[in-house]
Amino acid sequence: RGATTPLHYDRHPNFLCHVVGEKSVYLWPPGAAFPRHAPPADNASSLDCTPDVLASAARADLRPGDALFIPEGWWHYVLTTSTACSVSLWF
Repeated sequence: RGATTPLHYDRHPNFLCHVVGEKSVYLWPPGAAFPRHAPPADNASSLDCTPDVLASAARADLRPGDALFIPEGWWHYVLTTSTACSVSLWF
């Protein structure tokens, strides 16, 4: 509960399949304006995802059995709101 996945994008399309618990996924298109390319990975950002930053995102709230398609290059930040488990399928 309360765990996060830092702001990043995937290099391949992703189906995020949610199995247990709840989480919120915040998404921005590839052209979104915020700091990027934080070392050591060029697909990550050092941006702190404050409520103001999150307000500019599309939000998907996932529950068991949900699947979310995340296109290649879409920035996303994940907030786990309960003990949770998801499986990512990249292709």
